[in-house]
Amino acid sequence: MPLSRAAFDYAPWETFGKDVSVRQFGVLLASEVAPSQDVAGDQITFGSPRAWTILSGFPRPDIASNQNAFTFGGAGAGLSLDAKLGMRLLEPRSFQLGAAHFVITASWQGQGGSTPLTLGTLSTLHAVLGDNEAFLPGAAAPGTGQLVITVQAGRAGLGWPTLPPSPPARFPGAVLAVLASRTGAVHANDALYLYLPAAHITPGKVETYYVADEGSTYTTPRPTSTTLSRASEGQIYPPRVLTASTEPASGFTVLNRKPGGLRLVDPTRFGDAATRAAVLVEANLFTGAFQVLGAVATIDQRQANYPDLDVPDPWPAFSYGPSKNAVQGNVPETGLLSIHLQTLAGNFIPQAELVIMNRAGQSLWCMAICCRRR
Repeated sequence: MPLSRAAFDYAPWETFGKDVSVRQFGVLLASEVAPSQDVAGDQITFGSPRAWTILSGFPRPDIASNQNAFTFGGAGAGLSLDAKLGMRLLEPRSFQLGAAHFVITASWQGQGGSTPLTLGTLSTLHAVLGDNEAFLPGAAAPGTGQLVITVQAGRAGLGWPTLPPSPPARFPGAVLAVLASRTGAVHANDALYLYLPAAHITPGKVETYYVADEGSTYTTPRPTSTTLSRASEGQIYPPRVLTASTEPASGFTVLNRKPGGLRLVDPTRFGDAATRAAVLVEANLFTGAFQVLGAVATIDQRQANYPDLDVPDPWPAFSYGPSKNAVQGNVPETGLLSIHLQTLAGNFIPQAELVIMNRAGQSLWCMAICCRRR
């Protein structure tokens, strides 16, 4: 039976891995498992840290919590939303509601209960139309605070002069992505998927939600169990219950010697050439001692600094350098695969994804957690 566009759109996971496969760098990007609609809290991340800070040689985890307000990592004066992607609806089709439409505003509530400052606004009508006017950036924050989201019926005077008035309607709830503006390498706290509840909205009525650190929303500035509006469903969309494994990656102890043995999936996460985080990512095999398998750096490097690697001079940024011993077959084939991260300048390593390819052409997708040394 042929696969129709309607059937694929309705339940694509039923065909992934069977009739359809989507891969990048050899890694299957689409899951055959249906989205999990009832996940919340530690089911999503198992309480794993989203970042680490090294203090006096000891790691301190940064764990998202529904008991803390979302502050973009304690951002202060100058915080603003990205001019193009500051606010996005992840389910715009659920807002194809005829004449009904809404305006969602992201505000910054300063300490002491000061008047919230508008960071940006989003029109669901323009989001459904898919035009470039869906998001309008606002002002920069004057100091520390927390993120507040308001929802109201659409009308003229909220940033779009020709926006028609919306009748009373049911706001269907939304998954909203917010992204802070930043120059240089991205930080784990720069972005968040937050979850807004359904509500009946009449003209002139404004619903206000305070955002928690992991994406849940509340009706009070301090999150409590009695004021929860909608629980977070995680920072992966569609929501999934992540699985954790304690099995060693024994199939990836012999890496591919060609280009692509190690690959940083998104170089832009490290910033542009002028502001790039300088990081060395090194794959090692632990056999009682660490033996280098290969490495990739985010900035150009001198060959003389890496006598164990088979690299040109200069060694270009984001290019894979296998170790000389690995190329010559002088590295054991058994051991524990480990990833070593090192700053080449500065004190920050951004969150990033690493693809490891073995000699058989198989790929393993790894997550590297962002880290700052203080």
